[in-house]
Amino acid sequence: IAGLETNVDFLGKLASHPSFISGDVHTGFIPQHKEDLFAKPVPMTTQGIALGCAALLAWENYQYSLMRAFEKDPYSPFNCNSGKRLNAESLRRIQLKCREEDVTLEVSYMDENTFVIQKLHRAGDSQAVEILDMPVSGKLVFENGRLCLTTHLGNSYTTSNIAIIDRTIHIFSELGNYQISIPAPHFYKARRQEGGGTRSPVYPSVVLKVFVKPGEKVEKGNPLVTLSGMKMEVCT
Repeated sequence: IAGLETNVDFLGKLASHPSFISGDVHTGFIPQHKEDLFAKPVPMTTQGIALGCAALLAWENYQYSLMRAFEKDPYSPFNCNSGKRLNAESLRRIQLKCREEDVTLEVSYMDENTFVIQKLHRAGDSQAVEILDMPVSGKLVFENGRLCLTTHLGNSYTTSNIAIIDRTIHIFSELGNYQISIPAPHFYKARRQEGGGTRSPVYPSVVLKVFVKPGEKVEKGNPLVTLSGMKMEVCT
């Protein structure tokens, strides 16, 4: 349970404002002191962003481990999330939204649970680029009804409880509590805007066959199209 969103922080700022304490309260109080009451959020620390990145990659590995548990071939490349490459460096860009700030991390893999955050790009007012070269490892386990994350960030070690709701990661750790959003892919957002009950494939695909005509009435379970992608054909 990540908890409910409330205006407790706003009420705390309101009640502690010097003008409010002195009794100088009127109907235009909030507009008059808007800058004090609604200050811009402080950018998330580099450590908090790195922890969010570790949580995301650990969650991906956890999902793939569940897939391997139900597959006949545990060594199938389709159930492996490691970006490690022999004799070559595989660089992955990860986009996150941290406290209304868009950030991009450049990550290279060392093994399935260990990676290096090489650069951090902030798209906020600072437009800063941080060279980190920070080794990070994270592992996610499900115990006592909770998702528990153990993480090494550089030379520090921390444990956290996490909850993933929709495309938001809620992290409760010794370093603090963080809420990090995963932006939807551009193609997915475009599909959502089209409406009409559209669906997107889980991986890039090509339509091979269409079994229905425009306006034709279909029932649940009727095949509609055959998709080809990742060297597989799927009828859906």
